[in-house]
Amino acid sequence: MPPNPFGTRSVVNQDAVRDGLTPPSVDAVLDKEVILGSLNGIAIWPNPDAFHAGADAAVPGVSDRGAHIPAETLVELKAKYLGKPLTFGAIGGIEETLHLGLLHKTDRLIGVVVPEQNLTPGVLHVIVTDAVLG
Repeated sequence: MPPNPFGTRSVVNQDAVRDGLTPPSVDAVLDKEVILGSLNGIAIWPNPDAFHAGADAAVPGVSDRGAHIPAETLVELKAKYLGKPLTFGAIGGIEETLHLGLLHKTDRLIGVVVPEQNLTPGVLHVIVTDAVLG
């Protein structure tokens, strides 16, 4: 390995480089970072206005607040994510489950947004809107 041109110690683990291992990406580390110890509920809203009006509502389980999500997708979200730690990777998984569930069961193309919110109550609020092509 060539010397560090800046004259300081490298932060790269030289043993890992020698052994052909690569350090984990920032995304891989963040995907596993626990944001919330246990996810108690997921509220799915049809638009930002509906979210702002009802964001403080207590949400047990997985709740469709007017976004017209197929029942099978709601059951899948409950089984995969409720009662488990919430990570950035889990948020990505929730978004993917919604995208695929709606595409395969309804042929709807959607946009999924996870707005800034208070996670203290243990509930993740998600906004699902129909995508417009063109």
